[in-house]
Amino acid sequence: MKLRYRLLWLVALIAAYWLVTHPRDNTGGTPGEDEETTSDTTVVVQMLHSSESRAFLEEAARVFKDRRPEIVLQFTSMGSIESIEAIAAHRIDPLVWSPSDSLDLNLLQDRLRSTNAAKAAELKASAVTADDLSKANVVLAEDQSKQVYSTEGGGAPQPVLLSPLVWLGWERQTQGLQKLQRERRPNQPDLLSWSVVYELLTGRETGWNSSLNGTKSHALSPLRVGYADPLRSSSGIQALYLLTLEYFGSARSPSTAQLNDAGYRQVLKEVNAEAISSGLTTNRLLEDMLRYGPSKFDVILTYESLALEAIRTFPESRWGKLKIFYPTYTMWNDHPVVQMATRPWNAEEMSAAREWIAFLRSREMQEKALAHGFRPGDPRIAMVPEPKSPLESLIQDGLRLDVPTTAVINNRQLAPLLDLWIQEAAAGEPLQIVGPWSGPLNSPAARPPAESAPHPTR
Repeated sequence: MKLRYRLLWLVALIAAYWLVTHPRDNTGGTPGEDEETTSDTTVVVQMLHSSESRAFLEEAARVFKDRRPEIVLQFTSMGSIESIEAIAAHRIDPLVWSPSDSLDLNLLQDRLRSTNAAKAAELKASAVTADDLSKANVVLAEDQSKQVYSTEGGGAPQPVLLSPLVWLGWERQTQGLQKLQRERRPNQPDLLSWSVVYELLTGRETGWNSSLNGTKSHALSPLRVGYADPLRSSSGIQALYLLTLEYFGSARSPSTAQLNDAGYRQVLKEVNAEAISSGLTTNRLLEDMLRYGPSKFDVILTYESLALEAIRTFPESRWGKLKIFYPTYTMWNDHPVVQMATRPWNAEEMSAAREWIAFLRSREMQEKALAHGFRPGDPRIAMVPEPKSPLESLIQDGLRLDVPTTAVINNRQLAPLLDLWIQEAAAGEPLQIVGPWSGPLNSPAARPPAESAPHPTR
């Protein structure tokens, strides 16, 4: 028995000696996305980004790694509104952030300031001495003035990828949409208005798809519409903003008084009840549309880049072809890249972050944006279609170079709009149809539903 133990000890010592003298060679393997090797000479850049830009960033990272292997990039993909909440709650602390839109930067700043103001209020409420109250005031002053991202130099917000919000629908199912659009908006026959979608969504206009199926139940079914959850993705908030702008007939930001308009709030409540958005990110919304087809969605609001990618990937799916429609107003998403200032970073980290941001803005990578369905953020990259070019291919898939009027957005109205949407979602009251779309864009030809017809529900 003693001899056996001695042999085991001898084997263990030999194995330990071999491991020390023959270290594992990692150069032949390819580390996974979350298993990137690091050493004392490497600098880690953690980047939080919106889900729709993932393919572009991964391609850029592969090229960047060959040139600067000492800079290790670690990606986390998340919906823009989700990322705002994650940063505000300190669940994630990225060095570089790239949300869907520059408005998200302002939303994060406002979110952190409101959170910090609430904390300061708690400190004031629990203050016992004058010194406690003074400390609370100091905390509030510091938090209100603190900038959570770099505002100058190479780390300041810079647009990288441009993509407007568009409607994406099944070509066969949207024939009725196009017909009604031409009737209601003869001066905008090739666009798709929220007011037209609203008529079909709420059942005010029926028989829109009777040519697709002879059954009465199918012909009278409401349009199935989807947009991303405004509590998770920027495209969801933008969908509501487009609805708001069209209701009031202006590309300019609505006033507080307009947001409290009774007719508008009724429309928002009906859209909230009938359209599908709860829990869906922008990517998941499109995935569900492709997976379940017209049984779940006839048309959705999504980013142009994702719509073009879906058309290229599924030129003829089991549900038929997909088609892009541009809304009345253009909501641009510029996918800014910014260096965060939520905590102190050392000089090497800040330098690596700025170098990565500069690479994404380089002409080399900006020209690759078209291959991923994005418009370059650099205005020096000409959008001139050439035979067999990525741009020519995108135009064939439905991209328009001349987009409708750009919406003027006041980021101070986004939070009240989101609060209003949450209130209407939480109300849970039975809806009472009081008439057709009553905003300035309402057409005299729009017909209210029959008085005896109950409100359609799904």
